[in-house]
Amino acid sequence: AECLMTMPSLLLEPFLSFLIKVPVFVLGCLVFIMLIGSGEYSQSVDLTQPQSLFHPDSFSSVSAVYFLFAWLLVMELLHYISVFVVIYVAEVWFFKHFKQTERASFCEMCGVKLLVKGFLAAMQHLGSLIFAAMCLALLRPIRWVIKAFLMAEEAASYTEVGTCVLKVARWAVDLCFAFIQKVLDLTSQVALMQIAIDGSEGYCSSLEYAMSKVFLHAAKWTVIEGVGALFVVLGVGGISTGTGFLVWLVTRTFPRYTEPDSAQYVSDPESTALASGFIALLMSLCFLHHFQTITDTIAFCRGLQNRASKYAEEPEGDGCCECWGKDSRETEKLLRR
Repeated sequence: AECLMTMPSLLLEPFLSFLIKVPVFVLGCLVFIMLIGSGEYSQSVDLTQPQSLFHPDSFSSVSAVYFLFAWLLVMELLHYISVFVVIYVAEVWFFKHFKQTERASFCEMCGVKLLVKGFLAAMQHLGSLIFAAMCLALLRPIRWVIKAFLMAEEAASYTEVGTCVLKVARWAVDLCFAFIQKVLDLTSQVALMQIAIDGSEGYCSSLEYAMSKVFLHAAKWTVIEGVGALFVVLGVGGISTGTGFLVWLVTRTFPRYTEPDSAQYVSDPESTALASGFIALLMSLCFLHHFQTITDTIAFCRGLQNRASKYAEEPEGDGCCECWGKDSRETEKLLRR
C-alpha cells in the first residue's frame, strides 16, 4: 500500500494493460469462432439452430487448436509483461524510496519514467517472459482436457456410486492442477524478480534459484500468499458487493429511477445491480491483483536484505530526481537498463 501511495503513477499500469488485453481477447474470440465455424457443409445452415453453424473439417479443427494455444500464449505473455513492469518498479521503489514517507521527495514523473524503463527492461528479457508464459499456456489446456474428460465420464456413468467417485476425482484433479498452477506462477514471478534485479541471468537459472528459495522458506511464502490473497478477495468482494448494493439502493429509492414515466426509469433494478457489481469486480481485480505482486516483490527484497549486507545500505540522494544521477549499488543495474 505504501508503494502505491508514494508512487501513484503505478496505478496507470492496470489501465494500460487493460486497454491492450481487451482488444487482443476480443480479436482472439472472433478468430477462434471463425475457425471453428469454417469448413465444408453438406447441408443447409439453419440460423435458428446455432449448432448447425459449427461443422469444421479436420483442417479447421487443427487450425483452431493451434490458434487457441497461440492465443493463450499471447495472453499469458501480456500478463507476464505487466507483472514484470510492476516487479521492476516495486524493486526500484524498495531500494531507493522505502521508508521515505514524504511525497515531496519524489518528482512527478518518477513513476511514469519507471514504467517506461520497466517496459524496456521487459523487452530485453522477452525470451524469459515467453518461456514463463509458455509453461502456463501448456498447463491450462491439459487441465481443461482432463477436466472435460472426467465430466464426460461422469455424465455417462449409470450408477450413483460411479458418478460420486468421478465427481470426487474431478474435484481432486482440478484442485491438484490449481495448486500446481499457483506454485508455477509464484515461482515464475520470483524468477522474474531475480531477473529484474540481476539482469544477467536467464529464466531457467533464475527459476532454479527461485524454487530453492521459495521451497526453503515455504512456510513464510505460504503466509505471505495467504494474507495477500485474503486481502485481494476481501477487497474485490467488498468493492463489488458495495457497488451492487449502492446501485440497487439508488434505483429502488429515488423517484427518477422508480417512476415509470421517468426517462431514467429502471424496470429491473436487481439485474442492473448485478451488472454494476460485476463491472466493479473486474475493475477492482485489475488494481488489487497488483497488490499481491507488490507484496511478493517486497518480501523478496526483504529476503535479499537479510541474506546480503550490501542490500541493507540506506539509499543515497535527497530526492527522487537524485536517483537518476546517484544510483545505489542495489539499483544501479536496474536504472542503467
